[in-house]
Amino acid sequence: MKLGYGESLARMMTNDKFRRQVISFVRKGDSPTEFTHRDYSLLSTCSQRNIPFTVHAGIGTDMPHQHPDFSGEAIGGCSARDFLIFVNEVAAMQNGGVIINIASATIGPNLLINAINMATNAGKSPKGVTIANLDLRPYILPWPSSMPITDESVRENGEPVEFPFNNDNSFFFIRGNIQLTVPHLYRKIRDYSQTENEHETD
Repeated sequence: MKLGYGESLARMMTNDKFRRQVISFVRKGDSPTEFTHRDYSLLSTCSQRNIPFTVHAGIGTDMPHQHPDFSGEAIGGCSARDFLIFVNEVAAMQNGGVIINIASATIGPNLLINAINMATNAGKSPKGVTIANLDLRPYILPWPSSMPITDESVRENGEPVEFPFNNDNSFFFIRGNIQLTVPHLYRKIRDYSQTENEHETD
């Protein structure tokens, strides 16, 4: 069975039998064999709730890629499978959805652009989607939620960015220290959910 990058990591963390099998094959020396903080892991939580968690590696971009045991075939294959999982999630947003990009100026936007293009080519262009981009750095041009993002939009380095969205979708850019903006966004979502639940029980 060939798994995606996120699926593989999730099984390593949550499935003891799977972890033991993998470790017996790859472990060298006194490498750790347990995940001691699974209760605090976003990956573990997503796995337990059957929420896809995908990992998109840029080959050669990280220090571990210099390791003698690094396998571009394995990481590339797993990451490619995760990309298709991500595309399917984007294509499923036919009646609304939310996409949040946090502090990724290159891989995140390009990943989303390509996923939207694939979904659109398959006749499943996302509709009614709200996108929030959280970053510390400013953009050259404002991307107001009242207009679609087009090829007239640019990144800080001046390269054009085209998001093939229609007017049914909205974009918000939130500039600030993500150590502050992300927890603040979480609290807003939590408070809103609690308010909605109270209304439903009235």
